Amino acid sequence: MWDRLLTVYQLGVAGRVRLGFTHMQTLEQALGTLGSMQERLNTEQSSTGRELLRLSVVECKRTIVDSLRQHAWHAAWLLPAWKQESAVALAAVTSRLMCAIAARPGCLLRFVPELYLESALDMMHSARRAERRVWPDAEAICAFGMDAVIDAVCTLCGDARIVSPEAQGMLLQTSWVLLQEEVSRGMAVAYNAYMGCGGPATV
Repeated sequence: MWDRLLTVYQLGVAGRVRLGFTHMQTLEQALGTLGSMQERLNTEQSSTGRELLRLSVVECKRTIVDSLRQHAWHAAWLLPAWKQESAVALAAVTSRLMCAIAARPGCLLRFVPELYLESALDMMHSARRAERRVWPDAEAICAFGMDAVIDAVCTLCGDARIVSPEAQGMLLQTSWVLLQEEVSRGMAVAYNAYMGCGGPATV
């Protein structure tokens, strides 16, 4: 039953989630590039160089507008509160399942489908980056179930039984992303307080 539910997610929602992330990354890169090009445009002395920079600025603005439009379209599915809550709940249950498997001795963890990990992390990132989040702060979203996902990332990152390069890459990338954002640092503090441990405070 759970496999079927996650498969439905992969077939129906996962594409929107990933495209939304892709367009958001493109938007962030284009905004950074636009700022540097405008600074160069203010100091460029050559008329040819200024014209090339002007054309580049116009193209960069088009990219920003298109990426923003595409991101808004693909992220719209997560605006309703019940969808955000469903995403975190599914991610939390899937994460607890993976942690329960990791707690068992032997090699069973090696055979956990990447579908589980990919779905849990996708849904976690979706709720974390929702533009109109249901939860007022990090403590609230952790209490709702985000702590289970962070716990799974902390647990599985250091587990030598995970030998899939794709799975390792997803875990490391998630850890790195969480460390880069202020909201995630707050979430990590809330997580450590909620779990009552000084555990891996790196996430």
